[in-house]
Amino acid sequence: MTSLHHFEKITTPTHISVANGKHVPVEGKGKIKLLSENIKSLVLYVPSFPFQLLSIGKVTKTLNCRVIFDSHRILFQDRATERMIGEGFFFQGLYYFSNDSKRPQISALSSLSQDQVLWHQRLAHPSENVLTKLMPSLDARNITCDTCHLSKSTRLPFSPSMSRANEMF
Repeated sequence: MTSLHHFEKITTPTHISVANGKHVPVEGKGKIKLLSENIKSLVLYVPSFPFQLLSIGKVTKTLNCRVIFDSHRILFQDRATERMIGEGFFFQGLYYFSNDSKRPQISALSSLSQDQVLWHQRLAHPSENVLTKLMPSLDARNITCDTCHLSKSTRLPFSPSMSRANEMF
């Protein structure tokens, strides 16, 4: 509860339901600095939880942001400016929110260049500009895609010929 500010104990019994159908008591509410020092989010204090949970629906509605999940990370993107405002990582079946000041010290399971190529393919081979706008955290300049090169290749027209065949083949 050290990162919780403006804590208020809840006097009216309040419960939240969890995935297994049980109801757990909420003991208080407060604010935390979630994505930056300027953005404070209202949170509930549930001491029986072994870790902090984040409601994606609440975050997207409150902060007017978009959330992008992939197999290795989670990105929070501002809908108005399309800037990345937060990120997290996937570890042992859960997505963890990471703070810039506390970057996780976990080695990546795949290289960043593989992620770039994978997203380029998943999004139907967009150009560098489009991919950069869709996913600002990716560096689209280093992507080499054989499919894109082959699909954009052209051949020169046949040279004019004066000869005519008398029969087929």
